[in-house]
Amino acid sequence: MKAIIFDFDGAIGDTKYLNYLIVKKTNPDLSMEDFEKHHNGNVIEDPLFEIPEDFFEVQRNEFTKNNLFPLLDEIRYLSDKYPLFMVSSGREDNLIHFLKLGEIDNCFKEVLGKDFSSSKIKKIQY
Repeated sequence: MKAIIFDFDGAIGDTKYLNYLIVKKTNPDLSMEDFEKHHNGNVIEDPLFEIPEDFFEVQRNEFTKNNLFPLLDEIRYLSDKYPLFMVSSGREDNLIHFLKLGEIDNCFKEVLGKDFSSSKIKKIQY
C-alpha cells in the first residue's frame, strides 16, 4: 500500500445530523431521507436543495471534538506507517480546524476540499 485516502464526512467526522440541522434552517420541509439522497451525488455540482450561504461558518462554529469518530489513535498509528490524505466536499479551512480539534491535523500530508476542486475524482487523481 502506498497511501491511504480518507473522506471526512462519515469516515472521520460524524457531520450528518449537524449538517442536516444547518440545511434545514433554510429548507424547513426537508426530510432526512431527501437530505441523504442529496449525498448520493456530487453535493457541490448537483445540489438537490438550497445550501445556506453561511453553511460552512455555522458548521465550523458548531462542530466539536465530540463529532469526531473515536478513531484518533488509529489515524495516528496509520500516519506513522503510510502517507494519509483527505478528500472532501468540505471547505479546507474547516477540515483542518476539525482535524486540529482531534490533534490529528499533522497526520495528513494534504487536505483537499472544495477549494481545490468540486470533484473528488480530480482530487484523487492529483
